[in-house]
Amino acid sequence: MTDRPNRILEIPELELNSAQRKVFDDLVAGRGRLLTPYNNWIHSPEVAPVCRQSALSLM
Repeated sequence: MTDRPNRILEIPELELNSAQRKVFDDLVAGRGRLLTPYNNWIHSPEVAPVCRQSALSLM
């Protein structure tokens, strides 16, 4: 495996806007930390609820 940078940049917690903060807090509340796949949702907080509902429907 090669060392490659992430294609999606992590937004430092202190730099989150209010919409991003809500998504972040919701994700962390259930898991205690932000898992890598969900980092994408922080970049598009308006899409996060749709992604969440889609993920839940697959369970």
